[in-house]
Amino acid sequence: MTFISHSSHLNSISYKPDKTHTLPIELAALLGHQTRMSMHIIFFMIGVSLMLALGFLGAFWWSMRTGQQDDLYTPSIRILLDDNEPTPSTDATA
Repeated sequence: MTFISHSSHLNSISYKPDKTHTLPIELAALLGHQTRMSMHIIFFMIGVSLMLALGFLGAFWWSMRTGQQDDLYTPSIRILLDDNEPTPSTDATA
């Protein structure tokens, strides 16, 4: 049984193209246009993300100015507190 190593098999194959491969002019122009278009999309997305970040910063600043963040403890225990004092019953049989 004969084993052929992978490296000797690759060395026995030689690929030499007859001519260099070039892209057709139309395809090269299309790829160049797509590259330029993707750069515009990146700039657009950076602008959108900055506007979104400024919106969140503005909302946070507004909540701090209007006192939305002053008391964070009471709302969490408000359900446990009684709202009204118990009123005396109006039942005359007592």
